[in-house]
Amino acid sequence: TGQKRACPIPAIGLELEQGGSHDSARLRSALAEVRDGVRSVAEARFRQRVLGSDLPAPRFNVFLRAADGTDIGEVDAWWGAAGVSVEIDSQEYHFYRDGWLRTDAKRSRLLKHGIFPHNIAPSRVDRDWDGIYDELRSSLQKGRQRPRLAIVAFDPVG
Repeated sequence: TGQKRACPIPAIGLELEQGGSHDSARLRSALAEVRDGVRSVAEARFRQRVLGSDLPAPRFNVFLRAADGTDIGEVDAWWGAAGVSVEIDSQEYHFYRDGWLRTDAKRSRLLKHGIFPHNIAPSRVDRDWDGIYDELRSSLQKGRQRPRLAIVAFDPVG
């Protein structure tokens, strides 16, 4: 057998539920993050901050499509009732021209469809949570004061 052996997420969850609970809090938390599609430490920290705050819980890692069938793209967090999205933008991905151009094009699609997009640097999640919280709270409040956007959110395929 090869060195790369995979175990499906549901199997890990079942094993965890059938086993003891002693010292399993961190594993349970990590498993919940993986189930929500969290792909990085910065996304996990953002998720923890949001869920630990009084902000409404968003959907994490969803693909957005406009009612007219236009694919908008995947976002890290989505508040559908307010039309607010968040992307945790790692410097490594966005440093090079192609990554920056893809991010810019997606942000333009989000704006075109009335979404309030927030692009957040990973370092801000811990260093400026109060600022992020205020920005999100303001956007959520403004977004709920308008008619709901005709945007469909679904789990990405694959």
